[in-house]
Amino acid sequence: MKRILVTLLVLFCGLQAAVAQYDRDVFYFRGRNALADGKYAQAIENFNILARLDTTDYWTFFFRGIAKYNLGDIRGAQQDFDASVHINPVFTNGFHYRAITLSRFGRYDEALQDFDTAIKLRPGNIGIYFSRGVTYFLAQQFEPAVKDFDRYIKKEPRDPSAYLNRGASYRSRPSTTTIRPSSLTASSPRATSAEGGCTPSASSSRKRWPTWTTPSSSTPPTPSPISTGP
Repeated sequence: MKRILVTLLVLFCGLQAAVAQYDRDVFYFRGRNALADGKYAQAIENFNILARLDTTDYWTFFFRGIAKYNLGDIRGAQQDFDASVHINPVFTNGFHYRAITLSRFGRYDEALQDFDTAIKLRPGNIGIYFSRGVTYFLAQQFEPAVKDFDRYIKKEPRDPSAYLNRGASYRSRPSTTTIRPSSLTASSPRATSAEGGCTPSASSSRKRWPTWTTPSSSTPPTPSPISTGP
């Protein structure tokens, strides 16, 4: 009798684990689809459930941070990106997008440190150079901004916004003209590349200052069931 009870208990625990895994996959699928459709509040609801199911899944916090960013909750996005890199200290996308949020707060030195970390982890991710170039520009460090846009253009020579941003950086150097800090602006959230690098976009500002684009649902490779994960 005791052996039967033990067997039933093992089977019950195994069934619970299978159901929990299924639930996680379902909520991932729903959350990612909601992100892709621009339904950010709905995405957050699903990722909130996932965060309660598993506090160690850095992708959950990262995706929720993306949704929060696109809703204008920059502080909340930063906190989720903080969590993602705390859980996984070699998570390139977490450092990349935390740097973007830090730049939005004018914390350029911290942002540049995160960009440097992301580049060390994935030097082939060319989008990080574009993002860092924008932050250099906003920090009025125009020479390194030019270098980052140069590097980006070598890999993406057909991207017109890269030339626009590099031109603004050239123009802003002390040898050409001086840009007042109040003139520097950032764009609204836009989509990103499939690698997790920021896809540049032309600024809608009349002054045409460099702007970065921001996290979207199409950024990193995604966990099961949508793809194979990181």
